Parts: sequence; C-alpha cells; structure tokens
Amino acid sequence: MINWSLINDKFNIVTKKNKKSDQKKQPVTNEKQNQGEKMTNSFGWVRKIILLLAVVLIVGLMAGWAMEISYAGKVAYGLRLGDFDLGGMTRSQLAEFFADRQERYEQGLAVTGQNLSADNQFDYTAVGMGVDLDQCQKQIWEYGRYQNFWPRLFSRLRAASGQLNISCEVFEDQFDYNNWLNGLRERVNQPAVSAAIEKGEDDFKVIQASQGMVFDEDKLLSDLKNKLSGLDLAPIILVEKPDYPVVSDQMVSEALSLAQTEMSRPMQWQYEDWTIEITSDDIYQMLYFEQKNKVDCHDNVEATVNDQGQVLCVGYDLAVVDRFLNERATAFEDRPQNPRLAMTATGPVVVETGTTGQMVNRVKLITDLENNLGQSKDIVKLPVEVMESVIATGNLAELGIKELIATGSSDFSYSPANRIHNISVGAENFNGMVLAPGEEFSFTTLLGSVDAASGYLPELVIAGNETKPEYGGGLCQVSTTMYRTALDAGFPITARTPHRYRVSYYEPAGQDATVYIPNPDLRFVNDTKHYVLIEAVISGAILTFNFYGTNDGRQVEVTEPVIFNITSPPAPEYIYTNSLAPGQKVQVDSAHYGADSIFYRYITNANGETKEEEIFSRYQAWAAKYKVGEGEPEPTDNKSDLVDDSSDVPVLPEETDVSGTA
Repeated sequence: MINWSLINDKFNIVTKKNKKSDQKKQPVTNEKQNQGEKMTNSFGWVRKIILLLAVVLIVGLMAGWAMEISYAGKVAYGLRLGDFDLGGMTRSQLAEFFADRQERYEQGLAVTGQNLSADNQFDYTAVGMGVDLDQCQKQIWEYGRYQNFWPRLFSRLRAASGQLNISCEVFEDQFDYNNWLNGLRERVNQPAVSAAIEKGEDDFKVIQASQGMVFDEDKLLSDLKNKLSGLDLAPIILVEKPDYPVVSDQMVSEALSLAQTEMSRPMQWQYEDWTIEITSDDIYQMLYFEQKNKVDCHDNVEATVNDQGQVLCVGYDLAVVDRFLNERATAFEDRPQNPRLAMTATGPVVVETGTTGQMVNRVKLITDLENNLGQSKDIVKLPVEVMESVIATGNLAELGIKELIATGSSDFSYSPANRIHNISVGAENFNGMVLAPGEEFSFTTLLGSVDAASGYLPELVIAGNETKPEYGGGLCQVSTTMYRTALDAGFPITARTPHRYRVSYYEPAGQDATVYIPNPDLRFVNDTKHYVLIEAVISGAILTFNFYGTNDGRQVEVTEPVIFNITSPPAPEYIYTNSLAPGQKVQVDSAHYGADSIFYRYITNANGETKEEEIFSRYQAWAAKYKVGEGEPEPTDNKSDLVDDSSDVPVLPEETDVSGTA
C-alpha cells in the first residue's frame, strides 16, 4: 500500500524549502527591477536633453537663417559706435553717416577753455592724431559678415544684446602731438612759480613762489582718443586744475639762511706748508641750491620736505670747487694723466702712456664741507692723495671698449683760417680721452687753458653783448659736436647752454652748446657700466666725435628741431669812437633773427621702458652793430660813407660764427 501521508510530508518539506529558496531569491529580483527602472528613467532624461538640444539647434538655425535674410543689406542690429547707434543701417545710410563725419572731421578739432579765445580750430594732422574713416566704415559694415556661419551668428547675437560698442582705430604721431601740446601750454597754462634762489653778481636773489593754473593734460589726451575713436567730433573742453609750486617760500628761506651762515665763516684750506684763504666771496661762488630727495642731501640740517619728498639742498658745487683748486692748488697738485687710446679693428690700443699724480680728493673735501654746513670750520685739512691713472696699459680688455655706441657731427665750412685752426686744436685735445663709468664730463675742465701757449689763435667770440676776437674763437664747434654725440649716446646732460643767437655753423638751431671758461660749460655723465673712449675725426670741413664702449641695449631717437616764434632783428646800433677817422663806418656785428626751438629725445632701455626729454632753446633777435668815427667826415667825390676794410676790427659776414671760447 502507498503511504500517502509520508509522501505528503515529504512534499510539504520540499515545498517549504522551495518557498525559502524563493524568499531568498526575491530580493535579487527586486534589485534588478529597481536598476531597470533607474536605467529607464536615465534614458528618458537623455532623450529629453537630446530633444531639447535639437529644438535649440533648429531654433538657432532658423534664427540664423532669419538673421541671414535680415542682415543681408544692413549693419548688425545693436551695433554702436561711441554714442551712435548704427544697427540696422543700410549701406547707403552708413555711407551718409560717414560722409557727415568726414565733413566735420575736415573742419578740424575745436578746443575751448577759460583762457582760450573762441577761434581755436586745429587740423587733426597738426594735432598729431586722427582716424581712417574709410577703414572704420569698412570695419563696421563687415562686422558679423564672417565666412563661417557660427562665428557670424554669435557676433550678431552679441551685437543684438547691446553689449558691443565698436571703435575706430586712432593713429598718433607723438612728435606732432607734443609740438601741438607745447603751443597749447603757452597759450593756456599759467604754471606755478617755485620759490628759488639765484646768484647775482655778489648776492643771492630770492624768487617768491606763486600758485598757478594749468589744463589737465591726461584728461585732454583721454578725451581726444575717446572722441576720435567714437567719431564724436564735438569741441573738447579743457579742464583746468591748480598747479602748486614744488619749492615753497619756507624751503627757500631755510636754505638761504643756511647758505648765509656758511658764507659768514671764512676758512683756510691747508696742506703741509701751503694755505689757501677761502673768503666769503669764494664760498658764495662754490655754493649751489638744488632740489633733491631728502635721502640724497646731507642730513645734518633739518629742512622742510615737499610732497615729493624733496628738500632744497645747499651744497658745494663739485665743478666750481674743481676749477677753484685747478687755479689755486697748482703749487702742490699734479694731475694724473690717463693714457690716450685709439680704436682699432682689434680693440683699443695705447698711443700715449699715462702718468701718476697728486691731487686733492674733491669728493672727500666736499663731503667734509657739507657734513659741517653752517658750523665753524676755521681750518680744513685738504685730503691730498697720490692718484694713479685709472687705466693701466695691461687691462685694456677689461674696460669694455669694444664697439661704436654713439656719433655726432657738425659742419664748419667757410670758416676763417684761425677758426679752422682752433677747431682742430680743440678737437685733438679730446681725441683719445677715456671716461670712466659714472664719470661726469666737463668740457671747460678737460679743455684746459685757452691761450697762445696752448696753440690757439684769436677768433670771434660772443662775450657779453658784443662780438670780439679772443683766443680760441670757434671752440663752440667742438662743444656743439660733443653735445650732439652725448645726445646720441643717451647720456644725461647735466649742463648745456644755447648760443645767444642763431649761428649758421650749428643749424638746425637747438642742437648747439656754447662754452666759455669757466662758464657756461657742457657737462654730461657716462651712465653706462663701462669705460667710453672719445675719438675725434676731421674730414674736410666735417668734425665728428665717436664714442666707443659697450652697447647696453638702449635705443636713442633724437628728433629734428622745430623752429618757431621767429622775431625780426632790432634796429642797427651805432657805436661812436675816436679809433676811426671821422665819418668812417665799420660793421662789427651782423643782424640775426630771434627764434625758439624744441626737439625731443626718446631713450628706450633694454627692458623696454622709454624716457622722453624735451629740449627747448631760445635765441635772441640780434641787432647789427657799426662803429662810426666821431667828428665831421672829410669831403669825398661821391659823398658816401667811408668804410675802411683794412681796419683791425673785422667786418662780419651774415651768420658769422661768434661762439668760440676764451
């Protein structure tokens, strides 16, 4: 018999096991279901994003297509030029707009201001700024018309958003702009006058400070560029601002008090058995006043500091002290002489050996004097030292003299024989000289004596208000050429004086330098880190100086001078004398027109920084002068004035050089 109960029990057991197994497997099934649901949801979002992108793409394409049609013959909508909305203009409308701008542009720049008259129209070419209207019109029309679709679309959308303001390119001529700006300064500005101390013949003269008013040059430049770039050609209004003196009356008062105290205490400079009496007049000649940063001035005396951290410093002038000792210390001084060098294809060579000397250390002496300014200094021991030539013949390769770094020339054609002789002697004096790094070149100091013993001949010079022959006449040809070379080298010019009137030998006017021992002087500094060799070359009637050293990467641009404010000569002057026969007339000076001159020097260092210098010169209008014999002239056949061409007083041709050194 079949035992059904047993089978049922076994079946129940199996069923139970299956149920347990199902219970264990059930969670796995649910997890898969959840994962499936998640994947389904993710794919749903992806489909939605893709659909959205497709819609955006279609809309963009439709918008781009619509823009293509709309922009076909118009400026991009929303495009602005300065304050002008040019969006949507047709080509003919844009041309009409620029035709109007062209008409206004040709009228020039109008400038108004408190100190300007109503009529102040300037051609943009004279201002040194302008725009190319045709190029600007082309730029506006072609905006958004690129070859590729997407750049076209995005540029047009950007313009339509109102965030794009296009501008015309402004071109500049720095020289013309500076020239125009200088003229505007002269007409408008009333600059502040700094307090100052000037030397008279025997006493100091004080100039009081006063506040001024000037126009804001930065704002003028900004307004010019902004208006031109946006073709806003309305008048520019000059904005004025106060101009404050750099040196106050208080600063001058303190400096003058210190100088007067120093002058009130004469002293003796002593070396061994030699004594040099230093009088108040000597101290007066040696003292100078200069604006300096407080840290660069002696700190033994408290002084008022201006907003730039500067004081009006009182000190002893190194050049004056040097010249004083050159004249008064000859009994115990013996100047060392550097060897004279010449430049060859393989480098510098010695052509004249140097010598050892014994000199007062000028820097130590001045440091001692300045550290005791205003204090009693009855006896000052002179720091006399044995001085070697700074250049040894064995170390020429270490001097850094290896290449041409600057050159300058001048033309002395048609000079008289004595003048040509003096130029040759003076130029040879400097030929082969070497300047140390940081050394200040002083023309009158290094020139030495100018007399017959030094090989010079009498020739015409400007001395005071007259022209007369003196030894060394024509040496200003040498100083002028040296000045032009120093300009080309980018050296700091520490002293330079233009001639009293224009001289043909030194044209173009403005790049000349007159000298006359002891002053005026030509001084500049070798601000390179290497020695500089001076070479003088005369070829025909051309004098050239060459500077050899090491190129430190600087670039120098010297512009041509601009001549303006030309004035006519005054009426001739007649000087009556007993040295001529009665009625005899001899011309002793020719007439010259007065003028102003400006040029610029731009020095760009190796690091790219550019320094701008403006050099201004003013030349007097000069009267023709005649010497006339006193008394009644003897009768002659033609009743004309007698002119004695054989007179010892020279007759000057037009534009004769009278700029030599005595």
